[in-house]
Amino acid sequence: MKKKPEELKRESTVLERLGMVGSGQPYAKTELVRHINTLIAQHQLSQEKAAKLLGLSTYKMASFARGESTRLALETLLRALMTLGCDIDILIKRKPADQKRGHLRVRGM
Repeated sequence: MKKKPEELKRESTVLERLGMVGSGQPYAKTELVRHINTLIAQHQLSQEKAAKLLGLSTYKMASFARGESTRLALETLLRALMTLGCDIDILIKRKPADQKRGHLRVRGM
């Protein structure tokens, strides 16, 4: 379903308020979803079984399967990874002096 212009504006305003515009968050969420889909395939789980295991609706599970990440909360993605047997380490460090602002990166597996 295509978003209405006012929904896009409202969404971008929220991201701006959180200081997340240009932060790499959409890329990070996409990478987390990619890892989750890989783990689901490795565990040979159907969408229905994966949804039940992760405590998600079938709608959200279908979003995972399609690789969609923008509607999923970062906490939901992290919780799914932990449920599927992953440890998550969060490292906070100063940005390089030549960067205007910090970035969010996903590394692993």
